[in-house]
Amino acid sequence: MKGDPRGSRFFVDRRLHAIVNSIVPFSAVSVSDAIGETWSTKSVVGRDEEIYGLTFLMMLNVVTSQFENSDSYFSRGLVEMDAEGICVLLADLYRTLPEEEYLRDAGLTSSLGVEQADRELDTELTRLHEKGFSMAEYEHMQSIQDSLVDGFLRPYLPNYVAEEYRGLAQFIDDALKSRLGVSRGDLEALRLTLIEMEKRVGKSWITPEEDVLSKYASLTLTPRGLFNSSLEHLYVFPPFLIQQEGGRFLFRVHEQPFIWIRKKELEFLNGVKRKHSNIAGDSLEALLREYLLNRRLVMDMLPPISLTEEVKTYPHHYEYARANLHLSRNGREDIFSVLRNPRQPEIEIDLVANHPEGFSIVAESKYVASYEKAKEAYFDGSHRKEPERDRLLGLSKFLNDHPDRKVEIGVPEKNPLYPVFITNAVGPLFAETDGVIKATPLEVMKLDPFYGLLKKAREQSVRNS
Repeated sequence: MKGDPRGSRFFVDRRLHAIVNSIVPFSAVSVSDAIGETWSTKSVVGRDEEIYGLTFLMMLNVVTSQFENSDSYFSRGLVEMDAEGICVLLADLYRTLPEEEYLRDAGLTSSLGVEQADRELDTELTRLHEKGFSMAEYEHMQSIQDSLVDGFLRPYLPNYVAEEYRGLAQFIDDALKSRLGVSRGDLEALRLTLIEMEKRVGKSWITPEEDVLSKYASLTLTPRGLFNSSLEHLYVFPPFLIQQEGGRFLFRVHEQPFIWIRKKELEFLNGVKRKHSNIAGDSLEALLREYLLNRRLVMDMLPPISLTEEVKTYPHHYEYARANLHLSRNGREDIFSVLRNPRQPEIEIDLVANHPEGFSIVAESKYVASYEKAKEAYFDGSHRKEPERDRLLGLSKFLNDHPDRKVEIGVPEKNPLYPVFITNAVGPLFAETDGVIKATPLEVMKLDPFYGLLKKAREQSVRNS
């Protein structure tokens, strides 16, 4: 017998024991092939929790293959696994895994290459403007929206919200230390070190020092460690370091810990949103102005799949943009006449922008906690403000009918003006063809999707005229 004869053979977690015992009788190659076949049937942008389940099973397949040379318990059989068997294992996994450990709705998965993931994300954004989403899918896309955009919004937050956000770093560190024993900075350092090592050395194994193994014990897996682990821990924090023979450790950076961090960030964000119904205040408009003029979001090349900011001129940038425009009624009574309360002393417009191709936008934005709040603002308004739809349609129609008055909001007389409603809270109103263009902050910040929406509206306007 190799390794410890019996002492290490008792799994602390019977659920994990059952799953491992369901894998080892099968050949590693057939399990890998069956997982790949099943994976191809799942959502390409990780809408389905099963993406993470398949990642978990793939990890166990690799781990048990690595351990069979040091402990005969993990000796792999020759039976052929098929996709149906993988589906059974997935069903067993989710029958026993507590739902609070699920990673769904916390962002995109890295199951695709970066370029393909970018294309698929744009495809999903395009679908928002069709009648093809269920409410669960809308909720998922809103979570992705918030997880990808929130970090870029933080520098623009008003002080009363920024003060609460200052607690986020400590909140994440405390959560990580209670689960892993390391800080977020430690986790990031390990990720970058392993990625850089793979690029520089071009191999998939290392011989780490004892202090590294001790510090990152929660992300290091040995045969004994597998027996002593829990299902929840390995599902959320799969090992970055897997023991091989001769003091070597196979290494791989998994995305699940970072998705878990995003999940915690979203929990924190939602708590702030519940306290402040529109946490952005004037911040979202200021952020979007920067992206319309000189920035855009592009895919980050480091796992997990995310977005990073690129600051440089791009063909779809606007030549002029202004956020939080305040207009007094004096001298503009004709413009104010289209409002529900024509005698109000002032009107605030969130965003106005002019594109070098000869068109302009007037936009209202809402960064809210739920779709219901965005829907209420758009369709119903409040006692102080008319519905955003009515206001956008009224203002844009009046100014297009009276081009000489466009100067009041900084728009060239010749530019057709398009009304836009921007919100993170996606839902059925995005498919409403009522004359207002709906967009997410993510679409605006990626530039191309937003430009596509405006191009479609302009083409429709030409056909109508």
